[in-house]
Amino acid sequence: MLADVIESIAGAIFVDSGYKKEIVFESIKPLLKPLVTPERAKRHPISELQELCQKNQYKLTEHEHPSVRENDETLFKIEVKANRITRTAKASNKDTARKMASKEVLKELQVTESKLSMNRTRFLFPLLCAVFLFCWFVDEMIFHVVSYFLNSFKF
Repeated sequence: MLADVIESIAGAIFVDSGYKKEIVFESIKPLLKPLVTPERAKRHPISELQELCQKNQYKLTEHEHPSVRENDETLFKIEVKANRITRTAKASNKDTARKMASKEVLKELQVTESKLSMNRTRFLFPLLCAVFLFCWFVDEMIFHVVSYFLNSFKF
């Protein structure tokens, strides 16, 4: 429906401008900017979780529990587990429950990944400092040993 409205507006501008497509593009562009583009679109949590698990070689499992009755409504209960993180969600249909549980697992995995990345960075700096100091120490020792022998044996 939105495409039909925009097409109608573009057609009217095209006719009113004397069939100048440049004016149509200038007029329509501000209308199209707020629309969702592939770069700005949110990814589906189930797909994003599956890709993250494949990339990191995590085992992803789903378990469907028996439906439950709450407040005269049947709710489906789905459990999603990845990399020792388990989340369960209840909803009025299986797809929504699966999506909600996957979204929670994904969020937890992303937080864990972020913490691991920070820990690696915190560990890396002291390690590099230690390696640098060790290399400097060895270099100094070699320099002094070579200097001693060169001074001992006058050529």
